[in-house]
Amino acid sequence: MKKQMVIFLFALLFLTSCDLRTSSKNRLEQISDVKLADDFEVLKDEYQDMGPDYCILYNIKFNKTASSEFIENIRNSRFYKQQSNILKAKYSNTKTDTLPVWYKSNEGYVFRYKKGLTDYTIDFNVSNQSLNYQEGAD
Repeated sequence: MKKQMVIFLFALLFLTSCDLRTSSKNRLEQISDVKLADDFEVLKDEYQDMGPDYCILYNIKFNKTASSEFIENIRNSRFYKQQSNILKAKYSNTKTDTLPVWYKSNEGYVFRYKKGLTDYTIDFNVSNQSLNYQEGAD
């Protein structure tokens, strides 16, 4: 009985110490249909667990070449739309599910998507070549 308890405790310790979640980079690319350029610096990669709720904060900075490549990837995304003023109003404070969409903003490009209780937001600032990804569920 003691041996089984020790094995159980080691297994529990092992499983709780492993990071089993999908990387923030992969989550961002999968949800937004945009591949990140290869050359960027991760400024923040944070997972906040709040019981049944969670939040992912992922901030990166591109160099000029990677920034240009990323903009091209956004424009080639199946979610990119050019009617930014209409989309900005439609997606700003909605409580219902929305389709994923990339659109141009004054600062750069924005991605919005809401599915169930999960909100996905990406803000890409062209002038300082930084990207902020937030994913959260309530």
